[in-house]
Amino acid sequence: MNFVDDVRQDAKRRDFTINCIYYSITKQRIIDIYSGLYDLENKTIKTIETPKFVFNNDGLRILRMIRIACELNFKIDKQTYKTATLMAYRLKDITGIRKQKELMLILNAKNKYSVSKKNAHVRALNYFNQMQLFSAFYSSVSKIKLKMVTKNNVDLICALLIDMINAINPDCVEYYLKYMLGKKGLDFTTKQQEYLINVVCGYFDALNKLNNKNYFFKYFENFKVIGKFIVIKNRFLFNRYNFFYKYIVNYNVPITIKDLKVSGEDIKKYKPKMPEKYYGQLLKELLNKVFDGEIENTKEQLVMEIKAYDYRNN
Repeated sequence: MNFVDDVRQDAKRRDFTINCIYYSITKQRIIDIYSGLYDLENKTIKTIETPKFVFNNDGLRILRMIRIACELNFKIDKQTYKTATLMAYRLKDITGIRKQKELMLILNAKNKYSVSKKNAHVRALNYFNQMQLFSAFYSSVSKIKLKMVTKNNVDLICALLIDMINAINPDCVEYYLKYMLGKKGLDFTTKQQEYLINVVCGYFDALNKLNNKNYFFKYFENFKVIGKFIVIKNRFLFNRYNFFYKYIVNYNVPITIKDLKVSGEDIKKYKPKMPEKYYGQLLKELLNKVFDGEIENTKEQLVMEIKAYDYRNN
């Protein structure tokens, strides 16, 4: 960013009139080049210069326009809105991570200020539909039905992703999410991607009634979040999975390899000739047996299973 001394030159680099109100310390007066005070009083978001000039300089300003209007509960100037809609294609030139950060701010719009409305994020996403902006977020559709995002306030990005997947209806939910959220898409961190994909896929796999064991092996860690989405869609289905979840918690049922009372070191000790490439397979089999109640999760029983295991026939 280059700093300039001329306030008019600086103002011309801004986006909206309400962001171009200055105060001169030396002259102790307000400098309002673009009539920002008037727009502030009338609760209006309006571009400085022409809307085309502003949005052509940075397409992300279209999202900023929506966010600021919804955070402050302001209206958008008609010409500004019309031009932003016509120039929505400029969003495709913006990097995924910049769009991601602005989207997350939009989803948090209801918490920004004391004047922010509790449905500010829904109003913003309605603008997305009206302006057909979802295609700029790596979606094959430009409009989506806002259902989950209007009913779940626990995790709005997951709620929005669920609504998007419902609209897109991809052949493979996990594959599509990896594309949408990855480096070529919104560029979430690896850890964020893993969480979002697990929660959203956990929701859809529940609707597809994945069997309990396979389901909780994969989604146990995030089920408290996933469950809040399932119950909105189907309370009976939620009760079924939640009953099993509580059983696992209350009876301390092993759900991951880390929960077993043995590890790779025990395999190395009691089965020294077995190649390490079989360790993971053996541990998975032990976990399945413990989960199914065939053996107890005690070191004594697990070591017996290790000693009896014939990796050459598996």
